[in-house]
Amino acid sequence: MKTGNRSHPKINDFPEEVRNTIDEMIKANFKYHDIVDYVQNVGFEISYSSIQRYASRLNQSIQSLRLAQENFKAISQELDKYPNLDTTEGIIKIMSNIILDGVLKFDEDDLQNTDPLKVMKQATELIRVAAYKKNLDLKNKDISEAGFDAVKDKVFTAIAKKYPEDYARLSAILEELAAEASKEGGGSP
Repeated sequence: MKTGNRSHPKINDFPEEVRNTIDEMIKANFKYHDIVDYVQNVGFEISYSSIQRYASRLNQSIQSLRLAQENFKAISQELDKYPNLDTTEGIIKIMSNIILDGVLKFDEDDLQNTDPLKVMKQATELIRVAAYKKNLDLKNKDISEAGFDAVKDKVFTAIAKKYPEDYARLSAILEELAAEASKEGGGSP
């Protein structure tokens, strides 16, 4: 006695090469009866409706993947316009914009049917992610600057002993570059 629909298509139980061939036949727009004939010729039983359901799910998955790829490409192109913007920061900005747009579109019915605690929890999570990102950026900047300072101290000590005039010039140049880099948001050289 069946208690519900199959949780996975019968095709998933077929050997990988048969599944791959079925996938390629579906992508190439073979007729379902041709796919059924192929499956039966390789020694498996399958119905026309099973192929149809599997094809529908496969096409839906392919369409979702294409949409995700297009969205990611659009996001990447937008982030490329701002080279100093971290991907995580870009995603946070996008999510913030989506939330703000959603809140602005609320009408009275939406507000009646929305759990305010759920909205507050989601907003809090977004704020927490943004704060975590900012804290991590500050820690990374501190580590980078500390590493630069340690190398600078060792190298400059050696140069200062052997070449005092060059030491003074090099020190001034590096300080100037570090100031320029921090103005641009790039951190230490």
